[in-house]
This record gives sequence, C-alpha cells and structure tokens, in this order.
Amino acid sequence: MIEKKREQVHSRVVEQAARDLLKERGVEILDIAKIVYELQSPYNNGLTMEDCIESVNKVLQKREIQHALLVGIE
Repeated sequence: MIEKKREQVHSRVVEQAARDLLKERGVEILDIAKIVYELQSPYNNGLTMEDCIESVNKVLQKREIQHALLVGIE
C-alpha cells in the first residue's frame, strides 16, 4: 500500500479562503458584527461595534469555524 503524503495548509490560507467565500456570497464582516451587536448589546451596556468587529475577526481565525464555513458554503 502506498501512502500519500498530505500537504499541510497554513490556517491563514484557510482563513482567507473562508473570508473570500463569505465575500462572494455578499457577506461582510460588518454585517456579522451588526448581528452580534444586536443580539449582545442588551446584555452588555459597554459593547461597541468595534468590539463586535474584533470578535468576529478573532472567531474567523479559528480552524473549526473556517472548516464549518468552507463546508457549509460549498
């Protein structure tokens, strides 16, 4: 049996692919951040849109989220 060597893909490449697919679908980071703000602001009086944008960007750095987006969109 011949083993195939798997080429590792850096998470930054996968993250960019997920971001590109979102953009192709017309989804901007700000759109997601607005939803986050709308849902979370009743529970956090100090929440700002900048906080939400930062959180969305950090979540998109997670491999599990990247995979879920790529599988779900394609």
